[in-house]
Amino acid sequence: MFDELLIQRQSCRNFDASRTVEREKLESVLKAGIVAPSARNFQPWNFYVCTGETADKVRKECQHGGANAFLNNCPVLIAVGIRQKPETAGARPLNVTKQDFRPLDAGIAVGQMCLEATNVGLSTCIIGWMNCSAIAEILNTEDEIKVVIALGYASHDDVLRPKNRRNFNDVVKFFD
Repeated sequence: MFDELLIQRQSCRNFDASRTVEREKLESVLKAGIVAPSARNFQPWNFYVCTGETADKVRKECQHGGANAFLNNCPVLIAVGIRQKPETAGARPLNVTKQDFRPLDAGIAVGQMCLEATNVGLSTCIIGWMNCSAIAEILNTEDEIKVVIALGYASHDDVLRPKNRRNFNDVVKFFD
């Protein structure tokens, strides 16, 4: 069943503008992000659900240079922001690698949200081409906006495309 879910999930570029997303499905998608694991359980994400006029404003900031025209038919945009870095607790450093895990953690949450959307019959597309600071201003947040998830129902003619991926043996290396 899970294998099927992974194959079914794809980046939708043809949303059905006539269908709205039911609140219970939207909340199920958001809850999937909330329960995602994160380094030191910091949960660095905030999810900004945009519909109506707010979605129109955010949409414009995702369409510079003619990009992402398909968003015009998408009813819900979820901007994903990451909170500021936490202060270290006492003398214990945040982590010994000095690596900022917040973007990775937010990415895990986004992945879980996209899989749950597929599970409940919705489609998604992760948008990275956007004016992040303008979106943060629209949403009145100091969070660093990382991606926007387009969420809605796929149009009836949005067919499942084959997944062209690198060969397993080219990607995976086993060591003893």
